[in-house]
Amino acid sequence: MKKILQFTVLAVALMVSSLVSAQLASGTIAPDFTITDLDGTEHNLYDYLDEGKTVILDFSATWCGPCWSYHTSGVLEELWDDYGPEGTDELMILMIEGDSTTPVDDLYGGGGSVGNWVEGTPYPIADDGDESVSTSYAIGYFPTMYTICPDRIITETGQISADAHHAFFDLNCAAAVEGGDAALTNLNASSAASCGEVELGTTLRNLGTDALTDATITATVGGVVVATEDWSGSLATYAMEMIDMGTYPTFDDVVVTYEVTTSGEDLVADNNTVEVEALAAVLASSVIRVEVITDFYAGECYWEILDGNNAVIFSEQYEFGEEDQFGGGGVDANLTHEYEIDLGVNIDCFTFNITDSFGDGMQYPDGATNGAFDDFGYAVYRNNEPFVVASGNGNYETDSTNGFRTDATSDVSNVDASLSFEVYPNPSNGFAQINYSLVEAGRTTLEVTNTLGQKVVSEDFGVQTSGSNVFNLDLSAEKAGVYFVTLTSNNNVITEKVTITK
Repeated sequence: MKKILQFTVLAVALMVSSLVSAQLASGTIAPDFTITDLDGTEHNLYDYLDEGKTVILDFSATWCGPCWSYHTSGVLEELWDDYGPEGTDELMILMIEGDSTTPVDDLYGGGGSVGNWVEGTPYPIADDGDESVSTSYAIGYFPTMYTICPDRIITETGQISADAHHAFFDLNCAAAVEGGDAALTNLNASSAASCGEVELGTTLRNLGTDALTDATITATVGGVVVATEDWSGSLATYAMEMIDMGTYPTFDDVVVTYEVTTSGEDLVADNNTVEVEALAAVLASSVIRVEVITDFYAGECYWEILDGNNAVIFSEQYEFGEEDQFGGGGVDANLTHEYEIDLGVNIDCFTFNITDSFGDGMQYPDGATNGAFDDFGYAVYRNNEPFVVASGNGNYETDSTNGFRTDATSDVSNVDASLSFEVYPNPSNGFAQINYSLVEAGRTTLEVTNTLGQKVVSEDFGVQTSGSNVFNLDLSAEKAGVYFVTLTSNNNVITEKVTITK
């Protein structure tokens, strides 16, 4: 949680309590607002969007060094000249000073400001004196750069180059076409396949100037249609509606393809299809081991485990230290924290959430040197196994989430008697034979994962009859080490550790 903002101790004292909220997530709908710039001109966000313009919001503070560096880089001036009112007139840029504790005069230089923000700036600058806009956008740190497309979808694009901004516009911010254009977006689309089902749904939007009054949306998995929804109504230009399409039963990773058709005019075909990858919740044991590696600002880190009812079954908030004015150091900083957590014996879904209140993940080893994201993070393991159920490094902003599940056989010490198998030889040179027996017929799959939880083998045997079966396992292309072979049949699961020596 490196402190990338350069500001005075006074500014810290005034701002630290407010810079803890989560940023608006990319892909959500931008809140509307009206703000008056330093010249007395009013600017309404939705008015610009309804004109087909893309809007860049630069939330900065007059004391913010990184904000000033980007402001003086010339990137936004170049975009304004090329795409603003004197260029192609398809872009609006608004700089919003979001710290209510700094006076308006600081925008002109002096005081605690790092420079004169107004001089030479061609695009509008507004002072968010009551922080109403900053609050609606949940600004947690400066600078924050948002790009909002005409369809009102927001993306935190950051301090990128002018060329990168232009490429983003071209890819994501198409203006409405004259006539009809039914489209789909992955906004609020399929979630992870938790506990055996994927929630099907996508967002229908109108990117034409004519009203959209009917549409048919299909959901396809592996070339097979698994859901169809006939929609009718009236969507105005840029309007959108979430289409709920039920659920699809699976314990596997799947790609859901959504496609829209309409009886009316549809001038653009490229936006009629969207694909969403739904990752299966990983099978855990009934007892899990959690490791969290904190950085220098441990007090900004909070994590929790939720059950299928969104009830918190375990949580941890670390303590701030007193080694600097930001709460660095302390008893919990720069440590590997380990926990053994009993999830119980019931079949359930679980979610691991980790949050950084400052909004920059975990990356800071001490008060003097820069760190690497990979030095910090978290991992959830099956009990007594190196198998990773959920993991992440420190490279996240506000929060990170992983899902996993348990079932009736997730207690590794109590495997269901209806399923058994052995691997021979073990250890092996990469070639081994798997002998397994089914007491009853059922769909049977086999997966092999490495210690990072990555799949190296995935086999679907379909529905197999009861009795003995043999599978020849070939791991000769894999590195020497430990692997986990998981056999699943009729929701009964058993895992065997295999060692490859070379």
